[in-house]
Amino acid sequence: MGHSSGNLSRASNTILGWVCGSRWAVGLRPSFGWTPGWMKSLFDFVSRGYLLFAICDDPAVLVSASASEDGWQVAFRRPLGPVEVQDWELLQAVVPLPASSDRDSVSWSLSPSGEFSVSSAYLALCRMPVLPWLSPLWKAPLPLKIKIFVWQLLRDRLPSRTEVLKRHGPGNGIYPLCHVPETGSHILFSCIAAQALWCFVREALGPEWEIEDLADFLQFRTT
Repeated sequence: MGHSSGNLSRASNTILGWVCGSRWAVGLRPSFGWTPGWMKSLFDFVSRGYLLFAICDDPAVLVSASASEDGWQVAFRRPLGPVEVQDWELLQAVVPLPASSDRDSVSWSLSPSGEFSVSSAYLALCRMPVLPWLSPLWKAPLPLKIKIFVWQLLRDRLPSRTEVLKRHGPGNGIYPLCHVPETGSHILFSCIAAQALWCFVREALGPEWEIEDLADFLQFRTT
């Protein structure tokens, strides 16, 4: 793997993230076109670069066929405007030319052999930080639908007005009673109506039931 191919691999891995786990090595022996996931991500990373890809004359052209000693040679279906010229110059500066004579290849960066395995992907996922409230929640003697509701609340996935707005649903995301963005946490904890109900809970169970955020409360109860 040549130096430039290594730089391109590291750049693509940085953009795609470790979740993908794939490493793309581009050499002079052609296999890859401009359409693999790594190149789409690079185009998305560069300002409006993917739009340049959309107007190129041959989207199926191989990467090696576009590389020359003078830089990237890509034909477009129409003349580029001033902004597109700047984007194209920036793209050429970001994506290095392939300098290796090896064949194009894809390897798995999460295992020493470079080959994909379920165990390597599982181990990588297990390195993710574990939320302190997650295990007590699923082990709690509660109906499953209650556990799922609490999990959705903690992950802010309840169909509140803000979530509906994010998905281009009706409304403006504002809770009409309080005139603030409606989230699951606001409905159950911050709303003036909810706070009145929690006052009764504190009177019955004690002052430690002062709840403003469920995740913080669960973390407090498990420590």
